[in-house]
Amino acid sequence: MGRPFIDYSEEDADSLSSRDSQEWLAVARAALAESGSDENLDEVIAYLGSLRRPAWKPNEGDVPEGGLKLFDSKIGGLPYLLPDEEWPTNNGDGLSFLWQFRLQELPGPVRAALGHSSGLMQLFISEALDEDEGQWYLLRVVTESQLQPRDPADVAAQLPHEHFELYPEKAVLGFDRVMDCPCSEDALSDLPPGVDDHQAAVVLDRLSSAGLYATQSGDKLMGWPNWCQGPEWAKTGAGQRYLQVVQVEGTLVPFAVGDSGTLVLQRHPTDVATWGISWACC
Repeated sequence: MGRPFIDYSEEDADSLSSRDSQEWLAVARAALAESGSDENLDEVIAYLGSLRRPAWKPNEGDVPEGGLKLFDSKIGGLPYLLPDEEWPTNNGDGLSFLWQFRLQELPGPVRAALGHSSGLMQLFISEALDEDEGQWYLLRVVTESQLQPRDPADVAAQLPHEHFELYPEKAVLGFDRVMDCPCSEDALSDLPPGVDDHQAAVVLDRLSSAGLYATQSGDKLMGWPNWCQGPEWAKTGAGQRYLQVVQVEGTLVPFAVGDSGTLVLQRHPTDVATWGISWACC
């Protein structure tokens, strides 16, 4: 099922991150050397560098000759549905299908965040973004044991109505790994003891101007949220942040998050079945 992808292992990700971090620190120190030997400068650079995380952006491509199968990773198109379920809806309107990924083809850290190593990760969202009403989004994993061979025509018959439009289908060719940085509010919210917040803000701004610090925009997996109007982390009752897993900004499919906004899906720190979602216009 599906086509072979690059095999991302936890060990590979850790090794790449460690090597990248050392290189980044050296470049960052060189870029800020002309600013003088401010006290704690190296500590601030090291702190900001420690916040960098890998994120993965799906690499899309044309559908191969013969088309994609229901079990394949895809962006848009017709997803796999269970034989006994209806198309996901909210208040009578069908949710838009954005993408599905074979878990075996996802980077190891994403599989770990989802709590599954096989099956299909699927994302459906209401275009109305009915934040306070019903089940207006569905992020789920269809387990390998649930996948059954099906005729695409039978799945198409489960569409909400005959005029329901699917996004154009695209193939997923792999995932581009990028290093992601938190927005300034997140970065400056938990500074180490002895680090001045003004100095840290100045260093962050200089690194950003040098092209060494940025929050990745666009649709991505993991990394940091590209907040539009300030942080809106989902949190537990004890105040612990959820884990950032999915960001949607409409770069893979023409899904509008308000007026050029950002939507993020975050997973509970310990319960892989509990999710939080927030969105804002930029």
